[in-house]
Amino acid sequence: MVSNLYLKCDICEKITNLKYQMGFINHHPIRFKCKCGVTLNGERNEKGIHFKNAKQLSTEEIKRLNLKQISQIISISPEFLTNPPSSVYDAFDTMPISPFIRTTIEIENYEEYRMEFQRILTYKSDGLQLVKNCNDLYEAKNKKALENVVRRDMRMSAQHFPMENDADELRIMLYVNQSQYMNEIGKDHLLQAQEIFSKAVKDHKYQVVGLALLLNRVGNLNRWQRDTVKLQQRIMDNVEYLLPVIGVNYYKSTNAILKSARVITTASFEDVKSLYVDLYEHICRTMGLVAGLDNIFTRGDFRILRNDSTNIFKGRVLEGLITESVHGKIVNYISDLEPCEKLIGKYLDKDVRNGIGHFSYDAHEVANTYGQIINFIDAKDKTKCTNRSLKEICYYIWQMYKSLAVIYELIYRFQILILGLKGITPSSLKIVGTNTELKSRTYRNMIKISPNDICPCGSGMKYKKCCGRRLN
Repeated sequence: MVSNLYLKCDICEKITNLKYQMGFINHHPIRFKCKCGVTLNGERNEKGIHFKNAKQLSTEEIKRLNLKQISQIISISPEFLTNPPSSVYDAFDTMPISPFIRTTIEIENYEEYRMEFQRILTYKSDGLQLVKNCNDLYEAKNKKALENVVRRDMRMSAQHFPMENDADELRIMLYVNQSQYMNEIGKDHLLQAQEIFSKAVKDHKYQVVGLALLLNRVGNLNRWQRDTVKLQQRIMDNVEYLLPVIGVNYYKSTNAILKSARVITTASFEDVKSLYVDLYEHICRTMGLVAGLDNIFTRGDFRILRNDSTNIFKGRVLEGLITESVHGKIVNYISDLEPCEKLIGKYLDKDVRNGIGHFSYDAHEVANTYGQIINFIDAKDKTKCTNRSLKEICYYIWQMYKSLAVIYELIYRFQILILGLKGITPSSLKIVGTNTELKSRTYRNMIKISPNDICPCGSGMKYKKCCGRRLN
């Protein structure tokens, strides 16, 4: 059902005919541009639709309206991309095809699309606060309270999820934080990450241990885990901004819909720009996780970076990439041809990041785009610029959020490996639904490192004076 509303802008008093597509989301932001250029800022909640800088016309005021008084018409939807605002010339213009009908025509499988939304909204309403509680207790090292929550509220039994040591707690937190990806959201990314790591352990044990030790020595696995969790929670806290782009992959042509004139009416660029930057920076900071695995698979040594003629890291090793502070260099290094890097690096847009960081962007520069096209200006050369649509940026944010599934999975596996080298391994557990006992892999037995061996992390020092000392 479509509701018909009329809004008068507080600034210019121009009238917008707003066609609101009713859906199953009761609370969400509304953003669109008035003809005067101001962003009309509103929301839908349990009390209805309200705007901070525009007022709805009363029934009597609407009766006195004529077509010439309507400045523009726009369809609004919390779930679908819509057509951009348009002028009103005759009565036919006031009867556009609804976003729901247009979307069901253009989407391959609407039922799958609908279920994706339901999973996201159910997780946010029923699961997100529990996840936050578990992470707060884990960070506070309140093991007793954490165990109470996972047993009572999350129904994780001691039989299937023992909690006897640090490795058990890490495994529980993996389940808690990755549950959001275990259906369709990011599931493919998650399964690919698991497969890549398992194959690396099977075929290159010594190299995987060396990479784990390097990440522990030069990187910061525990901090990366915390930051990943915080970003996962931030995205879900603000998911209403992104809902119309979540279904983009269900359209018959993802690229065509991203390049189309369709607009997003739940967010402005100012609403989402910090989400983009923080995801971009975090993925760059943790790039050593995937680059190291790619080095193992494609070059046989976790330390050796690609050495092509255009590579800015030519002649350097993985430690240089992990400690690189200019993240644009890391983005330039990423290749879609590498098995791991292609999972998380595709949506890192350096022009967008730099434009935001240097305040070199303008949503008013591109004429007649209603703030939906952002002009990112090169900070070093003001004559160069790149345009990106708001829906593309929101789509990139959602794809980067799904990439966090890969990052968290790899962090966990390297953390468990490090604990295994210290003699701490996950407890045996029962496979859910069977009487079969599953014994955890003991990473201490995966590889023997003598105190006087050269440390596998690549430092060149003896193990006892390098990572061996850090682990004790």
